[in-house]
Amino acid sequence: MLPAPLRIAIALLFTLWLSLSAAADPTQTGRLPPGVSVPVPLPLGISVIGGAPSDDRKIVGIAFAQQGETRVCSGLYVSARRILTAAHCTCGATNYRVTNENFDKGKFRIAAFVSRFGNYNCNDSRYIPRGDDLALLEIVQPLWSTEIATACPQYSLLPAIAFAAHWFPTPPENISVAGYGFSGSAAQDLGSRQEAVVSLDSVLCATGQARGLSCLPFAEFIAGATPVRGIARDTCGGDSGGPAFFRARGNFIPFGVISRALPVNHRFPDKACGSGGVYTHLGRSDVLAWLRREGVPDGEPNCGAADVTE
Repeated sequence: MLPAPLRIAIALLFTLWLSLSAAADPTQTGRLPPGVSVPVPLPLGISVIGGAPSDDRKIVGIAFAQQGETRVCSGLYVSARRILTAAHCTCGATNYRVTNENFDKGKFRIAAFVSRFGNYNCNDSRYIPRGDDLALLEIVQPLWSTEIATACPQYSLLPAIAFAAHWFPTPPENISVAGYGFSGSAAQDLGSRQEAVVSLDSVLCATGQARGLSCLPFAEFIAGATPVRGIARDTCGGDSGGPAFFRARGNFIPFGVISRALPVNHRFPDKACGSGGVYTHLGRSDVLAWLRREGVPDGEPNCGAADVTE
C-alpha cells in the first residue's frame, strides 16, 4: 500500500486533473440558483452528493437574506440557544430563520447574529478564510429534539467538541458531513437534511500540496476530494456551515465545519461541488475558548443521557 502522504498527493492531483472549466468561487457555497427562494413548501429531493436523508437534529438549515437574495447555509445545533455556522454566511446577512426539520414543514425559529470567530474579514470580497470561518447565531427558542419536544435547557455539544481532539493522532480514513444544501439547480433539490460519508484527505493540511490549496495547517482540513467506493461524495452549495463529524459508540463528535470548496474546478460545475472542500477544525483550544466566551456552556451533549466517552 502506498504511504498516506503519497495517497493524499495523488488524490489531490487527480482532482486537479479532472478540472474541465473555470473554477467556481469557493466562498459562494451558500448561493442559490436563480429563481430559487426559501422557505416555501418544496417537494424535496437529494442534497449532499452521494448522501441520504439524516434524522440527526443536531444538523440545522439556515435561511437568510444576503445581497438582495434569499440564501441558504447549514449549521450545527451547538447548545440550546446557539447555532454554529460559517462566518461567510453572516456577512451582510439579515432575517435569519433556523430549523432542524425539513424546510417544507415551515417550522423555523427566528435567529440573530452573535459573533464571528477571530479576525474574519467580511469587508473584503476577495478574502479567503484562514481557519476563522466560524460564526454563532442565537435562536429565540430552542429547536426540536424530537417531533414533539424541544431540546432541554442544559443541552450543549461543547464536551463532544472538546473530545474531538482525541481523533487528531490517528484519524479514520472517512468522516461524515451533513447539510441542507442542493445537488442541482432545481428547487426540489433544496431544504432536506442530508448526510454522507466522505474521504478525510488531509487532516492537518501540513503537506505542501494541501497548503497549495489554501488550507491552513493545523486549523483546517480537506475532505471529500477522493471518491468513496467509486462514488463522488461531497457537500454542495447551501451546505456551508454544516458539520463534519464522527459517530463513536452512539455519540455525535463534531470535528469541523464546512467552509468552502477546494479552489479547483469541479466535476459538476453547475452544482459547485464534487471535488472536495476545506473545513474548519473545531477541537482547537482557541475555538473552544471562543465558544465558551460567546455563551456555549459545558452542558450535556445528549440532554441528560450518557456523557461522551471513548
